[in-house]
Formats: sequence, structure tokens, C-alpha cells
Amino acid sequence: MNWDEFKSKKLSDEGSRYLHYSELISVWEEAADIITRSYYIGKENQAKLDSLKSAVELIRNTMDGMSEYQDTVLSLRRLVDLIPHDILWNDNLRTDIITRQMLEAPKKESK
Repeated sequence: MNWDEFKSKKLSDEGSRYLHYSELISVWEEAADIITRSYYIGKENQAKLDSLKSAVELIRNTMDGMSEYQDTVLSLRRLVDLIPHDILWNDNLRTDIITRQMLEAPKKESK
């Protein structure tokens, strides 16, 4: 994405969070590249460069967390789908099943 495309974006533009994070990473990496290619990197520019690199790393970690979250939610959803609806929505039946499982569970011997 070039600067003109970036400037033309409006706050009300729609898109996915992943897409927005990707665009932000692209802009920040380009800024870091410009600073890196400069002839002289002073203390102020080095601080900006470090800040940009940290921000990119933070957003990449956030994106990784988002993908792990989605996988976890889908896995849990599949497990919930396996539970019969009469058990899922009947409080008395659910309590009876849990109580029965607790009573039938083998008791651990204490040493």
C-alpha cells in the first residue's frame, strides 16, 4: 500500500481486523525501512526505529493470538455440538449426570 492509498482511507471504511492490522504493519515496516536506509541514524531516529519495530512485533503477536483464539472457539463449538440438546438445556438432567459421574468415579486412595 502506498502513501496515497493510506491517506485515502477513512475511519468509517469497513474491513476485517486482520486486514487493518496487516495494513498497519505494512506502513510501519515501510517507515522503519526509510529510517534504516537513511545515511545517518541519530539517537532520535534510533528511538523511533526501535519503537516501530516493537509496535510491529506487538501487532504480529496480537494477530497470532487472534488466529489461536479462533481455532480454540471453533474447537469448543464442535464439542458443544456433540452434547445432545436435551442434556444441554435441561438443568435437572445435567445436574443428575454430573452427580452420577462424580459418584461413579473411582476414588483415589490416600497414602
